[in-house]
Amino acid sequence: MSSPMMTSSPNKFIISKEISEEDEIEDELSKKLAHYTLEGNWHEVRKMYESKPKAHTITVNSSEDTALHVAVDLDEEEVVKDLVHEIVAHMTGALEKGNEHGDTPLHVAASRGFAKLCKCIIAERG
Repeated sequence: MSSPMMTSSPNKFIISKEISEEDEIEDELSKKLAHYTLEGNWHEVRKMYESKPKAHTITVNSSEDTALHVAVDLDEEEVVKDLVHEIVAHMTGALEKGNEHGDTPLHVAASRGFAKLCKCIIAERG
């Protein structure tokens, strides 16, 4: 008869391996999202937001901005509309995510004087 510790060891290894694989996948997603965002490849950013809701809250630079923060800061109105739509559709809560200063995408839009973007973010929130 094997001890309980020996019986659970393989399961711990499997769980640990799954977590490690998830971390690798998330790391790769993060790298791709940062690259696409900082290159201004909004088509790929949109695709990631549509297919991978986890992308909504991933930070893409040292200021802890999300892709949405960057799009807002660059006044990319159509991109912002699309990203906000995906965030609301998937209910990821990313509209409330602050950067290193605690600024949400709405704060960034308001501080930059981008009234249309503020309206877009507020309207989608319901």
